[in-house]
Amino acid sequence: MILSELFLEFLVIGALSFGGGYGTLALIEEAAVTSRGWLTAAQFHDLVAFAEVTPGPIALNAASFAGYTASGIPGAVAATVGYVLPAFVIVTLLALLWSKYAAHPVFSGILGSIRPAVCALVFAAFWSVFAESVVGLGTVSIVSLLLFGGCFLLSRAAKVPPAAVILLAGAAGALFL
Repeated sequence: MILSELFLEFLVIGALSFGGGYGTLALIEEAAVTSRGWLTAAQFHDLVAFAEVTPGPIALNAASFAGYTASGIPGAVAATVGYVLPAFVIVTLLALLWSKYAAHPVFSGILGSIRPAVCALVFAAFWSVFAESVVGLGTVSIVSLLLFGGCFLLSRAAKVPPAAVILLAGAAGALFL
């Protein structure tokens, strides 16, 4: 019974979760702590901390951990599949539309107008992180600026793999920041 409840609850959360992983956490808390009582508030806070430090999307990690806490490995599978299924169906349908109508002028016009918006959103996310880490609270961190420039040059000019750049940046940050 709890497996079907986990699946259905996370199916709804997966279908309604807009705004990224942190926005979804509120829906997961409402379902798992407040409505269903699968987790205590303390367990949920531990779950969020654990979901943040593990690789992968935070909301997906949180869904898996909530399901696991509620009903072990079968619960984790039920919650994870429920959470992922709506996105899987939507992406599959969009892929089918793409393969059928990619050459249509209206469809390519829609996609062409979305690209600048996506670029703007990615740049906005970059700028907020860049401004906070380099400029901070009104002062420019020369070390952060040099680290940024070095990472940019390593990744773009020297073609160093992203994982290596991240590891080098982490080491340099630990030493100099």
